[in-house]
Amino acid sequence: FPVTIIASFDGSGTFELTIAKMTEMYLQARKYGDPDIIVASEDQYRKYANLLVANTRYVQPTQGGKAFEGGFTGLMFAGGGGKEIPVIVDFDLAPGTIHFLDTKLWTIGEMTPLSWITNQTGGILEKIPRGASYVGTMRWYGNLIGLNPRGNATMYNLKTT
Repeated sequence: FPVTIIASFDGSGTFELTIAKMTEMYLQARKYGDPDIIVASEDQYRKYANLLVANTRYVQPTQGGKAFEGGFTGLMFAGGGGKEIPVIVDFDLAPGTIHFLDTKLWTIGEMTPLSWITNQTGGILEKIPRGASYVGTMRWYGNLIGLNPRGNATMYNLKTT
């Protein structure tokens, strides 16, 4: 990822995830873009969820309203100005990593058009036993291209335990 990177806020090489540090990263990316999604490694997703638990409170429901039942409907980050940015988990992301991404600043450079991969007999589809089902595989080669890398930000070297 060719993005704005802040490896360590305190110079120690690793640091603890805090709302303040996430806000700083958001503001760094906001200078040149408008992050609309946050992708976190599994460990940091859990840490962010734990940070938000302290902000959860029970509110007496109004008549006909629904009581807070606990848990989350999804993690969000308040980006300012009323904007909420979804935080999603990427199980393949290196531990201790969070990306702030502006999806409008990414595009796919197509190298080959979408095409079918032929099977061993030269055909495209193969019949699946038991039923009227077939399976086929398609391929598409391309590159993910960042149009304005500074509109994104990455936090890494976050403490994983």
